[in-house]
Amino acid sequence: MKKVVTVLLMCLGFITSIYSQSSNLTLKFKKYIPQSVASKYIFMNSLDSKIIEIGKLDPRLLYSYLKNLDENWNKKLEIDSSNNINMFAYNLNVTLQSRSDWYIRTINSNNASSYSKLLKRKINSIYPDYKISYTPAKNNYQASEIDSNQVYFFAQLFFSDSVNQNMDREVSYKKIYTQKLKSKIAELEQVFKNTSELPNDSLEALYEKNMQYWYLFDNIYLANFNLTNSISHIEILRDRFNSDFREHHAVSLCVLMYPKSKSFFHKSVRSYTYFDKQIPFEYSDNYKTLFATKIMYSIPLRKSLSLFSHIELGFGYEYGSNESKNSEARELYSYSGTSAGKYIYNKCVFSREPVKYLNIFNAELSTPVWYFNKNIYLGLGCEVSYFSWKDSSKLDYNVRIDNLDTHTQEIQDKYIPFEDKESKTEVLPFVELHARFFENIDLIIRQNSKHFQAGLRYVFKLS
Repeated sequence: MKKVVTVLLMCLGFITSIYSQSSNLTLKFKKYIPQSVASKYIFMNSLDSKIIEIGKLDPRLLYSYLKNLDENWNKKLEIDSSNNINMFAYNLNVTLQSRSDWYIRTINSNNASSYSKLLKRKINSIYPDYKISYTPAKNNYQASEIDSNQVYFFAQLFFSDSVNQNMDREVSYKKIYTQKLKSKIAELEQVFKNTSELPNDSLEALYEKNMQYWYLFDNIYLANFNLTNSISHIEILRDRFNSDFREHHAVSLCVLMYPKSKSFFHKSVRSYTYFDKQIPFEYSDNYKTLFATKIMYSIPLRKSLSLFSHIELGFGYEYGSNESKNSEARELYSYSGTSAGKYIYNKCVFSREPVKYLNIFNAELSTPVWYFNKNIYLGLGCEVSYFSWKDSSKLDYNVRIDNLDTHTQEIQDKYIPFEDKESKTEVLPFVELHARFFENIDLIIRQNSKHFQAGLRYVFKLS
């Protein structure tokens, strides 16, 4: 916790080291501001933010900016015959081009790495987008009229703590500006050196603030002053966020619901031999299941989240209840009549208790095919379901023979039970959407050719 506080204070110190000057910027630059502007409070009240905005682009722009000030300084600049306006417009154009080039080099360097597309996309999103389309700027002013020493006087004044600083013609202000840059780079190096304890949001905020001063990170800019910035700002982000985009071995427990219930209709056709007669009959059951429980194991195929970066094996169980609650009895055959002095009556009745439940065992294999971000991906898979149940039934034979001559009676009753094990296999491909909305909890939406499912799973990362 101490480290986090220390880092935050260091970050705040660097950021406010420039912003704390804002109340003094008007005082520092007042004597170099045209009287026509300085006499108007509404201009002076917003001048600090203007100077900060220019300083973020490049403090060296302050020279041509201040030269260009007049009573209409806050209006949109247009190139005309004024040398000062031409100078500022040209330098501003060149600076924006240089900043765009630095941004493009930074992004290209990140994109050329071997890291996953998701990680590179995340890193790119953290950097402010400074890319612009431009044509090379044309120099329309007289370079001989520029006081280069004063250019660096204003530039170093932007970073200076002194309020009442006068320009000394004998001093090389480029050297002083170089020292100011060197000092700021040293501060930045300390800030970025201690970012490991920062929360992700604070780290991103740190980049958002400091990358506005892009020239402190651009070694092409710094080479003009024989300086370099050794901060590996892309590597810092990679080290921080790489684990967020890595595949892991994981075990998960999942419950999938059937919003409209899953139906399984079973129909059986049988025949029994009775007195050398084939007696056919049929019966049916309709089962419904509301949910499925699964255990799944994720096996990484690649280091980072991407197409086919893992396969997931799953094994599950579903319980199906029979909607037919009542037992069933059906007369299959009956006969009564006289033959050879005998009265014969026989009957065959089929009876069956409904199967109360249905066991469904399934195995599945799936893999991601498209990641929208680190938390949401689209997957394809296939599920094999094995249905099994026991069917209990019986046949009751009732035979009564009356001998009309002897007045005797013969009764033959027979009971034949049956218990059959039945099964069925079903193969269904599916498409599914995974969305992680808590650290270890995923929402799963799945559709196959027959059923729609939605549910949750809890993930245990193993490595």
